[in-house]
Amino acid sequence: MKPILETIKEKITKGERLTKEDGLALYDSYDIARIAMLADFARVSRLESVGEGHKKDHVYWINNHHLNLTNICEGTCKFCAYRRKEEQDGAFAYTLDAAIEYIETKVSQNAREIHIVSAINPAYTLDYYKELFRACRRAIPNAHIQALTAVEIDYIAKISGISVEETLKELISAGLGSIPGGGAEIFDENVRKQVCPEKISGKRWLEVTETAHKLGLKSNVTMLTGIG
Repeated sequence: MKPILETIKEKITKGERLTKEDGLALYDSYDIARIAMLADFARVSRLESVGEGHKKDHVYWINNHHLNLTNICEGTCKFCAYRRKEEQDGAFAYTLDAAIEYIETKVSQNAREIHIVSAINPAYTLDYYKELFRACRRAIPNAHIQALTAVEIDYIAKISGISVEETLKELISAGLGSIPGGGAEIFDENVRKQVCPEKISGKRWLEVTETAHKLGLKSNVTMLTGIG
């Protein structure tokens, strides 16, 4: 019997779709290097199938500037090496004026995306983000703003006393273009309650993201591995 990864490679070569069982086999495999090779093989195969104009040896990216506003967080996620208490060494927090100055002086005019995330911190309010997004739009009009995980959006809505939908509408009007996939971590509630018990549930994460989609925002989802 052929190794499952070899069978999957043959399917990719023939242009066949992978099955759910194939996906589970990839998930269960510890051969990360081989899986990475298969992913690149699939990428090159797709590019070759669409003909000229797509170079298989070219890698494409966007000019992205990432801004973390603070690491002072009320969360207690056990896997987080980033969080600090306010009095701890290494703690930092951008005031609104400092964040706007950073955007205006440090971010290249060639930036095509500004990625902004923060923490569960009551100092970072809806008005804070609206002013910051407007400043981004003024400083770099052509840049796409991807900001605020579903966890942050849910928290901002709660401290604002309004719904997630209302919160998102206000953020969109200020310039929000899409949301990142952070905070998803893992949707198995038993594991989630062990590693990030204070974070919103996986179900709630999906509800917030669904609301964002209904309002026209695109998103992704990031899964944390190695914690099960």
